[in-house]
Amino acid sequence: MIDAIRQKLSVCSKEEDRLYLLESIDEECGFFALNGVLIFMVSSSFDKNVDMLKTEKLLLNTNVDVLNVANHSTFKAGKYDYILFSGASEETDFESFIKICTLYASEKEKLSIKDFFFSILDMFQLPKEQQFKNLIGLIGELTVIMEIYDKKGISVASGWHESFTDKYDINYKNTVMEVKTTTSDLYTVKVKHEQLFGRNGVVLAAVRVMESNAGETLEKIVAKINSIDIFAKDFSFQLKLGKELKRISPKEYKTKSVEVKGVRFYKNSDIPTIGDIPDNITGIEYNCTLIETKETKIDDLICE
Repeated sequence: MIDAIRQKLSVCSKEEDRLYLLESIDEECGFFALNGVLIFMVSSSFDKNVDMLKTEKLLLNTNVDVLNVANHSTFKAGKYDYILFSGASEETDFESFIKICTLYASEKEKLSIKDFFFSILDMFQLPKEQQFKNLIGLIGELTVIMEIYDKKGISVASGWHESFTDKYDINYKNTVMEVKTTTSDLYTVKVKHEQLFGRNGVVLAAVRVMESNAGETLEKIVAKINSIDIFAKDFSFQLKLGKELKRISPKEYKTKSVEVKGVRFYKNSDIPTIGDIPDNITGIEYNCTLIETKETKIDDLICE
């Protein structure tokens, strides 16, 4: 669909204020071209107030009267909401916009387009250089999600970064998990004491990686996880993934190859740590070497 939309948009007339259908999703929504740029349009069904909101790459317009579509004679006139994407068709964001809007189409009865617009803003803000430091950590988290799926056939994606207030990476049913990625042969990771030992039952997942031409780029890892329907069609997961990818350098996303050397799981009760810390001392952070620590199998951690 993405390549087809890109191709149709490139040859579509840029005649001012003329609407052209590029690809329909269902009878109520689809992708269109307006003044030479891509828009996602859906029949108005929620709040009847008129809203217009704009960011660097997105513009929301609601309750717009649409009378006709230039290349679709049977188009149903009426009130429509749309989100305009002002980025170039060659950008990764172009593909992300199409994917997330397509997934939203199946959620539109439960989520207004205005709420959807606000939920995707972080995905399409222009990136800043200081945000490009999280590639290795994201590879580790996606590796753990895939490791659990491969070994147990369970998707814990719904519990990944469940909310902005959740201080753990994965909170799935009765399993609370923090993921740490390291290049250390000894599985040495930096931990926040209060986070790892502040409650019972926390699991530490340690992912050992190394830069290697024999490895995979994050782009290939994302493609692999999105080749599985349970992840590709999970609207919430794709939304969170899109936001995480905005924190990654686009160049490193495509070029930095990383090889995963191992994934280990540890119960916090099995990890030796500092004892007798007074309650008035907080914010302790230290390196923890796990190579000789007792491991726990996935079968003993994740249960439906």
